[in-house]
Amino acid sequence: MQIERATAAPTATGSLSATAEQTSQQTSATATGLSDLTFTDVHGKRITVNPNEKTVLHFMTSSCSDCLPTETALAKFQNMPGVQLISIDVEPQADNASTIAQFAQVAGSH
Repeated sequence: MQIERATAAPTATGSLSATAEQTSQQTSATATGLSDLTFTDVHGKRITVNPNEKTVLHFMTSSCSDCLPTETALAKFQNMPGVQLISIDVEPQADNASTIAQFAQVAGSH
């Protein structure tokens, strides 16, 4: 599985912070609660957290010097069955599809 990239922009279900807060307030994480967590990738495609997989959310930006080694380390798991990796760009106003693609290529997480 490839690492999916998303922005922290609002989604159809509300803002990222509201959705994440709603999920964290649940006393037990159920498949139903996790399936409500959605993001939008740099191409406008909707990404939904798969409640049946272990999900790693990597909050990053292409200009972050510490983010690249983390992304490279996570790329080792991108083809592991049952694991979903989602990198979330926290500065979507500073990045675009091109800068994210360059970041992914350098990190080996294409």
